[in-house]
Order: sequence, then structure tokens, then C-alpha cells
Amino acid sequence: MVRRHEHGTALVVEVQGEIDLSTAGEVRVAADAPEAGRLVLDLRGVDFMDTSGIRLVVELMRAEEAGGPELAVVADHYPVLRLFDMAGLTPRLRLSRSVDEALG
Repeated sequence: MVRRHEHGTALVVEVQGEIDLSTAGEVRVAADAPEAGRLVLDLRGVDFMDTSGIRLVVELMRAEEAGGPELAVVADHYPVLRLFDMAGLTPRLRLSRSVDEALG
């Protein structure tokens, strides 16, 4: 399940369940907000993520570098954090433990 809501100039995209080949497109569509000042990708409800999720995060990072919204990722679940570590993304991501922290 993917929910999106605005918080001021930020867009928060909350993902529950899995991010894999069959769901990454839905998350990508929900995260499409070039007019937002900040995109907060809330992955606390994600219990499984494969390389499709990593590819999605990299695409969002590249969009930020190209002038898109500032990306903040909220994650506190070990499997997701470990995947970011294994992919070498942890030092490049703006990681937070809560949406409030990511918005601050």
C-alpha cells in the first residue's frame, strides 16, 4: 500500500509491505512531485525490498541532483537499512528515523 500526503511544501510518500518489481512502479508514480520542495520517502512499513526498491531510490536521488525535490528517506527496519548499506547508499542518503525528523 502506498499513501501520499502533503506537509507544507513537502510530499510524504508512505509505503507499507513490499517494494519489488510488481510494486516499485506504484511507489514511483506516488513519488512524482517535481513541484515539491522535499520528498520524504517513509519506508518504516516496508518489510521486504529488492533491487527494484534500490533502483527507485537511486532514481529519486538522481532527480534531486537534477533539480528535483530534496530527498529524505525514513527507515528504521534492519533489512531495509542493511540493503542500503550493501548497495553503498547509506553515506549518500539523508536517512531519518521519523517523518518529523525528515521534515525538520
